[in-house]
Amino acid sequence: MKHLVIRTEASAMVGWGHLMRCRALAEASRKSGVEVTFILTPSKGAGAGILRDAGFTVLPWEASLGEDLKQLSQFLSVHEADVLVVDGYRATGTYLAALRPLAGLLVSIDDLAEMYFPSHVVINQNI
Repeated sequence: MKHLVIRTEASAMVGWGHLMRCRALAEASRKSGVEVTFILTPSKGAGAGILRDAGFTVLPWEASLGEDLKQLSQFLSVHEADVLVVDGYRATGTYLAALRPLAGLLVSIDDLAEMYFPSHVVINQNI
C-alpha cells in the first residue's frame, strides 16, 4: 500500500487553509487506497480533532522549529513515505532540501511564491 505523509500546520495564528487543502488531498488519496499520516502542528486541538474525526492518523507532534527537521527525518527513516507533502510557512528551502531524499516524491504546497523550492513538485493554486 502506498503511504502519503502530510506535514502541515493549523492554528488561530496561521489559519485553517493549510489543514483544509491537505485534508482534501488526503481524502482523495484515501479513496485511491493510499494510507495517510498527518504530522500536524499543533497536534492537539481543533485541527487534530477534525482530522481524527475524519478517520486520519495524526501523530503527536510538538517539535520546536529547530527540532522539527531532525524528528521528521527520524520518522521518515523508519516509516517509508512514497509521497511527502509539506504545506506550511515555516518550511524553508534548506528544510525541504534535507527532506527531499527521504521520500519517494516531495511535494510542496505554496501560496506565496517567495522562494525557490527544491521539491519534486510545487503546487501553487494562486497562479
